[in-house]
Amino acid sequence: MMHMLPERLRKLRKKYNMTQAELAERLGVSASTVSSYERDTTDPSVAVIIKLSVIFDVQCDYLLGLNNHNFVCVDGLSSKNVALIQDMVNSMKKTEPH
Repeated sequence: MMHMLPERLRKLRKKYNMTQAELAERLGVSASTVSSYERDTTDPSVAVIIKLSVIFDVQCDYLLGLNNHNFVCVDGLSSKNVALIQDMVNSMKKTEPH
């Protein structure tokens, strides 16, 4: 399942407009190490995977390819706002072509 990590890591890094060097600094590793993660020549440690999940606000399972769900954190929102978001998501699912 780790084979998904390089692709997802690259996409998330670019989505957040981060260079490999910037991500490396946040992770406490070298830019060449981040490059090796993205080229799938080195597997990150569990600690690094956890840091990546925090930096990009995704679950470790998503990074590892165990699921394709990208979650939205609703911590701190009222139950009314959570319900509104859920209604919007459900409405979008009904109108999206499959």
